[in-house]
Amino acid sequence: MQMGARNAARTAELSVDPAVRYAGAAAAVLAPVCAFVAALYIVLAVTHPMVLGGPEGTTMSVVAGLSAIGLGILALIGYLRPPRLRYANPLLAVVVLVVILNSSLHMIITGDTLQTTNLMLAVIAAGVAILPTGWNVAVTAVAWVAWIVGIQVSGGQDLVHWLFAMAMATLVAQLARYGRRSSLDTAAESVSRVAELSVQDPLTGLANRRGLEVLGEEMLAIASGSGNGLSVAFFDVDGLKEVNDRHGHDAGDEVLLAVSRALRATCRTTDVIARWGGDEFVVLSIGHDLQADAVESLVVAALATAGGVSEEVWRPSVSVGVAGIGAGPHRSLDDLLSEADEAMYQRRRQQRSLGS
Repeated sequence: MQMGARNAARTAELSVDPAVRYAGAAAAVLAPVCAFVAALYIVLAVTHPMVLGGPEGTTMSVVAGLSAIGLGILALIGYLRPPRLRYANPLLAVVVLVVILNSSLHMIITGDTLQTTNLMLAVIAAGVAILPTGWNVAVTAVAWVAWIVGIQVSGGQDLVHWLFAMAMATLVAQLARYGRRSSLDTAAESVSRVAELSVQDPLTGLANRRGLEVLGEEMLAIASGSGNGLSVAFFDVDGLKEVNDRHGHDAGDEVLLAVSRALRATCRTTDVIARWGGDEFVVLSIGHDLQADAVESLVVAALATAGGVSEEVWRPSVSVGVAGIGAGPHRSLDDLLSEADEAMYQRRRQQRSLGS
């Protein structure tokens, strides 16, 4: 279950929804970040009394120790039961605020403006955490207020220098935030594109064979559940090999695109149109008794009027075979496709024999 939650966070990093994507990134790193910062504060709890000495060292040691305990508990919970995405950003903001508290208190107690560097790191951490805009602005504002209080208490030495340093840290933080978000966006877009291409023919934009298999099973289930029939029309583009041989594959691609446009123009929006491969196309239609002659005439007419391919290159012609099932016994999609394919070849042989 825990592994599933962590995998869910990693999966969310590739979501098409940016908010989910960034929350997934926050959830994925929350536990290790808490563990790392907790370990750091354990070291500081031990070393503060040695470095600072006196009550200042004791105070900072106690604060660092309490911070280590709190963050350690949060890390343990995060490893055992990763948080829901909606809690990831607030919890990550808490981690940054703990760092800001420690850094600001250290600066105030020591009166040393050099402690500004700790607050600079906290500001950069807020940016790297890719918190949502509201949280990012709030945490950065808290860091600036904490620094302003600390710089005043410490006497404001080298104010201009440290002001410039904090401004640069803020700029670096926002650049880091933008860079991380852009990386996540690019990765998510690439994954989405791959997923899309896995079920889509890149040339025509129609479903490919895999897409037809997925959608076809769904349509079979819908047809069976609704009591409607399902028709399968199998198309073969006549003469495509000759077009490729005489005019090149670019011309052949134009023929395939013309056929895909004609199918879109003649089919219903509820039909599934797919490129089965090479010069073959398939149309699935629920509740529509397709007839080979009628379908072929409609597609050829659409090709003649708006095909976009010169008749010198290709004279519009397709061979069609149809198979179907009624509301009766269930049959597999493979059986229907094989039957429609065979019907297409039989019809082509009959047409050629009549023409000879």
